[in-house]
Amino acid sequence: MVGEDNRSLQEAGTDLEPQKPESPNEVSTLASGPPESVEMANLLEGMETLSAAPLVAGEVIQGKVLKIDETEVVVDVGLKTEATVPVAEFQNKDGQLTVGVGDTVDVWIERYDEVSGAVTISHKKAAQRRIWEDIERAAQEKTAIKGRVVDRIKGGMTVDVGVLAFLPASHADIRPHSDLDALKGQEITCKVIKINRKRNNLVVSRKLALEDELNRRKGELAQHLIEGLELVGKVKNIAEY
Repeated sequence: MVGEDNRSLQEAGTDLEPQKPESPNEVSTLASGPPESVEMANLLEGMETLSAAPLVAGEVIQGKVLKIDETEVVVDVGLKTEATVPVAEFQNKDGQLTVGVGDTVDVWIERYDEVSGAVTISHKKAAQRRIWEDIERAAQEKTAIKGRVVDRIKGGMTVDVGVLAFLPASHADIRPHSDLDALKGQEITCKVIKINRKRNNLVVSRKLALEDELNRRKGELAQHLIEGLELVGKVKNIAEY
């Protein structure tokens, strides 16, 4: 009986043995939180890495104006990096400043040194790129663009549509225009007839835009014309019949 009692006590004691402490890895896992929290932290870390991707030369990005002085505009381009642009690039033809502190502006990345963090940017080149993209879209969709006639040159006129374009004399009007100089300084509507962005070559036609407008008006007039309607007209020419 005594032997059986001892064996019973020994067997019961095996259930009462103290548990071994967790290994250091287990303790670390418990302290760092459940697996879902770890995965979320890794995901956020990856997103921060992506958002801190280096700047790439030749790209247009948006920056925030931090400071403006007499000669330079300081722009925050991200990655805790600041760059300067000549203030002239933010002035209109009248010399007036077109940007203020806190504004978001487009800038072209000219150079970026990942080691030193130095970056060279240009607002003017970014603006020209946007203009060319708009012009290319207008050419594809055959829509009109606006510009201002700058000067008379051999064979036609130069027109400022954001970039300089050539307006051939034969495309200045629906009928041959006797006095092209009269168009100087005027804002006109034109359509793109030739474009070569690599060579900065752009040819436009005022004639095509005028023809589109004339056809539109004819269509509107035709919808309202009825027999017996009285209209006011303008004498354009007198010829013998």
